[in-house]
Amino acid sequence: MTTRRRYRFLVLMVSVVTLLFVAAPVSAADPAAPVTNPDAYDINKNGVLVVDAPGVLANDFDPNGREFWMNDTGGGPSHGSLTWERDGSIVYTPTADFVGVDTFMYQARNAGLFSDAAQVTITVSNTPPVANDDVFFLDEDTALRVDAPGILGNDSDADGDAFYWALISATPSHGDLVEAYPTGAFYYVPDVDFAGVDTFSYVTFDGMEPSNDGIVTLNVIPVNDPPVAHPDAYEVNEDDLLVVSRPGVLRNDVDIDGPVLEAVLDTGPSFGTLFALNADGSFRYEPDPNYFGADRFSYHATDGLLDSATVVVDINVRPVNDRPIARPDEFATPEDTLLEIAVPGLLGNDSDVESDTLTPVLRAAPDHGTLTEFGTDGSFSYMPDPDFDGTDEFRYRVSDGVLNSNTVAVTINVGPVNDAPIAVADEYHMLEDEILTIPLPGVLINDLDVDGDELTAHLDVGTSDGDLTTFRRNGSFVYEPDEDFNGMDQFGYHASDGTEDSNVVRVKIFVESVNDVPVAVADEYTTGENERLVVGAPGILGNDTDADGDRLWAERVDGPMHGDLTAFARNGSFTYVPDTGFGGTDYFTYHATDDMDDSEIVRVTIIVVPDNEAPVAVADEYDVAKNGELVITAPGVLGNDSDPDGDTLEAVLDTAPIHGTLALNANGSFTYEPDSGYVGVDGFRYHANDGEADSNIVRAVINVHYECNGVIATIVGTNGPDVIFGTSGDDVIVGLKGADEIHGGAGDDLICGDGGFDKLYGDEGNDRLEGWAGNDRLFGGDGDDFLKGEGRSDLLKGGDGEDTLVGGKGFDRLFGNRDNDLLKAKDGGEDKLNGGRGFDTGHIDTGIDIWTSVEKFL
Repeated sequence: MTTRRRYRFLVLMVSVVTLLFVAAPVSAADPAAPVTNPDAYDINKNGVLVVDAPGVLANDFDPNGREFWMNDTGGGPSHGSLTWERDGSIVYTPTADFVGVDTFMYQARNAGLFSDAAQVTITVSNTPPVANDDVFFLDEDTALRVDAPGILGNDSDADGDAFYWALISATPSHGDLVEAYPTGAFYYVPDVDFAGVDTFSYVTFDGMEPSNDGIVTLNVIPVNDPPVAHPDAYEVNEDDLLVVSRPGVLRNDVDIDGPVLEAVLDTGPSFGTLFALNADGSFRYEPDPNYFGADRFSYHATDGLLDSATVVVDINVRPVNDRPIARPDEFATPEDTLLEIAVPGLLGNDSDVESDTLTPVLRAAPDHGTLTEFGTDGSFSYMPDPDFDGTDEFRYRVSDGVLNSNTVAVTINVGPVNDAPIAVADEYHMLEDEILTIPLPGVLINDLDVDGDELTAHLDVGTSDGDLTTFRRNGSFVYEPDEDFNGMDQFGYHASDGTEDSNVVRVKIFVESVNDVPVAVADEYTTGENERLVVGAPGILGNDTDADGDRLWAERVDGPMHGDLTAFARNGSFTYVPDTGFGGTDYFTYHATDDMDDSEIVRVTIIVVPDNEAPVAVADEYDVAKNGELVITAPGVLGNDSDPDGDTLEAVLDTAPIHGTLALNANGSFTYEPDSGYVGVDGFRYHANDGEADSNIVRAVINVHYECNGVIATIVGTNGPDVIFGTSGDDVIVGLKGADEIHGGAGDDLICGDGGFDKLYGDEGNDRLEGWAGNDRLFGGDGDDFLKGEGRSDLLKGGDGEDTLVGGKGFDRLFGNRDNDLLKAKDGGEDKLNGGRGFDTGHIDTGIDIWTSVEKFL
């Protein structure tokens, strides 16, 4: 029966397309066949669908729990390519740019049956484009043209589809979108005089789906208009300061854009000083002294971008009567001498703008003299007080008959007659080896100048028994006597007042003697173990010193720890006896003294050189398998040897082994290989050496044991017929020659028959049985055993576990017995293999073999 289904898809936002799918006929499958269920997957356009195992089989099953796998029915897909694997994994690649639903059919099958066909539906989806916001800038009253890709330049489509744009809102609010192209280009004209932010919105379309909304922001930058400045006029009195606060000259200036204006000076005034025309329009103007009349300056206003025209600021300076100006005067006369000043005298440097006649008026008399005459014409006479020298003054002002001037001072410098200064000798005391530091006024402290002049010190003769490291003009100095000097030193200097020099005087420095501390130096001596050390005078004082040359004596402070000072004299001699058997470093401490001061405490080190003692070697024993190799790492044979002195030891070979080959290293490691086939006791002799003495000679015993499959045997039979039973542990048993009967114990045993017709029984545990030479019989036990026949015709019979049976040479018979066994016929011969119960595996080599109850062959 055929079923029809209809689906409606919105395609390109324009029309509806109807897709018709026809389902494959379905027939009833065998009830024992696997059961399949439909599958569905989703991928993006132009993507690749990869489904790992179990893939489409993940929701399928087999009613009987049997293994099943995927089978192709040849049904689809129609719009892509498909690769599949038996394990259900698939890789599907849709046709380029395909969007929609694609299907294919498959079956599941087991060893003999097929399921019904199941449908796999794959939905391939389109990814809509992404629109991103855009920002553009343009000047006021200027059109903006944006070329392709324009607003689409930062938009994208994950599928790589071509896309275009469409306006989704009204045109911009403050302009016209004159042109708009699908490529993203557009042409925008802002409204006249508009400045600010305008916007419009759009979407992109890839032919199938629209994007999100994108916003285009248009920043219209305003264009500046120049400001307009207007002339200004001000008035000020003669000699006054005109102060105009903000907005000043800008108060009548305008800017239609409304920004803050700034005033900029173009031309300054001609008859005055414009101290500052500030940006805020404020300014200060001062006319030239005594000027009156018209003055002007020019400026322009600026808004930071454009300037106004230049305009004029007129200033009318009104005339005003000026006060006369009195100016200070200065005169000089020698001490005790009359000063007479003729016309114009004090008025010589005074002035009046209007040239009025001026008259001086006394305001304050002098302090250190007398004005014997003070005329109205500016003349005067001054007599200083007897013996006075220095500065005196009186004060006056002038008058033009209407206004008074300022009051000024008349300074009179009375020059002294200079007297030479007087220097006085100085004396200082200090201690030996110290530094004398004299701060200011230093040597000048007792020097005189009747005129009170400031004095300076000048060196004439230096010191002889020390260094005058610093001597300053202010009288301070630093003196350092020679090392260990005591007595009197001196230097000479004179004082100066800048004009006259004083007499030269001596500065005596008395350096008082101070005892110097002795200096003791550490000592070191050497003696042998159990030997007495005798050191005569000056002994430990031999390298000690005293700067004053005083005689030194030694005084013990502490020690020693490992011996006795049987004699210790103040003259530095001593006798030291180390403790019996002591070897190493000992010491005692002392200081030197000059009977006034003690030196630092120092150490006398005594090195007692020990006698060397021979090392002690101890015998060693090792085990190795027959035909094996014994490798012993360091310290090897030296591991149990010792040296009383702790010296590093080396191994030295004395006698080589008889039944093998030896390589003995100095660090005690060695390698030993027994002779081929040898079993028994071997060994070698060696001694240890500490670099000076040898130890006793000892033997290193090497036991060479029988082995089974490379493992040292724990139980060994004789060369005759033996009956051997293993223990409850893990045994290694070797039967040797003779027809032996060997039983393993409860552990995991390793049993080798060796020569003769042997019977080997595995018993409990996971055992390994090897027959070796002879017609052997090997019987596995309860565990998972390994049975190997080796030479001749052997009988191998497994036990209850999962056993491995290997025939070897000859005509072998292999019986697997219970469980899943592995049977191998090896090395030719006509072997007979019987798997027994269980799922057995056989491996047949060359030769004519007979097998029974073996399910699988390798």
